[in-house]
Amino acid sequence: SLEMVQGEIDENHSDECRVAFGSLVTDASTFTMKLQNAGDRLISVAETTMRYYALDRRLDKLCEAYFIVRQDKS
Repeated sequence: SLEMVQGEIDENHSDECRVAFGSLVTDASTFTMKLQNAGDRLISVAETTMRYYALDRRLDKLCEAYFIVRQDKS
């Protein structure tokens, strides 16, 4: 989903949009590393899952704010 949205962001989008998207990518990378290090601890996996859900919601809000169509949700 991040890759698809990245493909939709071009020079016509504001710097604010690109910065917000960059923040999402950074957070997704951080959460991915934490998940890889979580092992089999159920609480860690559940917590990371909730963080990914929150990231997905942030991505939805970014797309709505900047009129970006998410191809994975069409």
